[in-house]
Order: sequence, then C-alpha cells, then structure tokens
Amino acid sequence: MRSVPTLTVLALLSACSSPGGTGDNNAQDAAIANRIELASNGKPVPAASATPARTGPAFPPPFVARWGRTAADCDPSSNKATGLLVINTDGVRFFDTEAGLSAIDRPSEYTVTAQLAFKQAGAGFGERQMFALTSGGTALLRTDQATGKTERYDRC
Repeated sequence: MRSVPTLTVLALLSACSSPGGTGDNNAQDAAIANRIELASNGKPVPAASATPARTGPAFPPPFVARWGRTAADCDPSSNKATGLLVINTDGVRFFDTEAGLSAIDRPSEYTVTAQLAFKQAGAGFGERQMFALTSGGTALLRTDQATGKTERYDRC
C-alpha cells in the first residue's frame, strides 16, 4: 500500500470544504479570527464606514427639532411659516436666513447659549443667543443676548 503525504491529504480536504473549491481557507480563518463578514463567494465584505463623529460644537439632542411661533409655522405645506425655527446639530435655520454654530455653552440640562454665525447678502455676522427648553421640552425660549428680546416657540 502506498502512503499519501500528509500535506497532500490536507490540501485535498481543504479543497473539499472551501465554498469555491479553491482550497484556500485563509479568508475564512481571517474572518473568524477578526469577526469579518463573508459574502456567499467566501470573500470578505467591506466593513461599512461609520459616520465620523462630529468634532465641532453641537446642539444637544433635546433642542434639535422644528419649532414654530404659531401652529401655522409648523404646517409643512404653508409658505407663510415666517415663525419657523429649525435647530440642527450644527446650526439653526429661520424663515429667511440660516446660521452655523460656532460655539456652544451648556450651563444646564435645559439651557444652551450659542454663538451663531449668520450669512446674509454676502456679509457675515455673529450673534449670541440663549435657548431654553420649558414646559417639559415642548416649548423653547430664544433670547438674543445683545438686545434681550425673547421669542417663544412650540415644538412642531
């Protein structure tokens, strides 16, 4: 009886067990070791790239919403929503202008003071505004720090 070298036997067994019959289990072994997902053809599936974390200042999640001074401001079909305020993580948008968030201070859980960078008609200017959540987070008070003027908004 003739003896078959061990290496040949391992190669034959490997070829039988691989999905493509190529005898290459390296991708599977690497996948198991590194918890890599494999496609049906045995090739590694590229990992989904995560959204990069925001590195600049950001409004806290309870503030991020659509806010209106009147019920009509919250109607998405209305073209007269002049009291609409939309707060995103990186800035605010009013009916006729928008501003990026340059800096933010959070003195309490329900209050933030934001340095906003506006652009209107090609010119830029900055304003400090305080935003305070009231009524269990269903209302927002926006106070211009320069003038002291306060506007009240309801969550849409």
